[in-house]
Amino acid sequence: MDEGSSAVNDGMMMVDNASNAFQHISQAVNNVFSQIKEVSSSIDGIYQGTQDMVYSMKEITRISESASSNTQHVAAAAEEQTASMEEIAAASATLSRMAEELHDIINQFKV
Repeated sequence: MDEGSSAVNDGMMMVDNASNAFQHISQAVNNVFSQIKEVSSSIDGIYQGTQDMVYSMKEITRISESASSNTQHVAAAAEEQTASMEEIAAASATLSRMAEELHDIINQFKV
């Protein structure tokens, strides 16, 4: 009978040890699951940050292209204005010469 009682006690100790081992395993699995959730959350944050950067880079590209186009338009307008100013200067010089010639002709008719 003592042997049966001893075997039962040994069996109960083994069940307790197995229960403790399963609790440790369960706790380790829960820890790993928590770490996986943290890593997944970090990956989501990195992905969102990357998407924001891609959007920002596209916006910077669009703005740069627009600024470049506007700069080209301003340069073309400045060239046109310069050409117009040169034409006005040439017309003014011609008018000035014509005024001098007219003045000389009028002076010939003075009595």
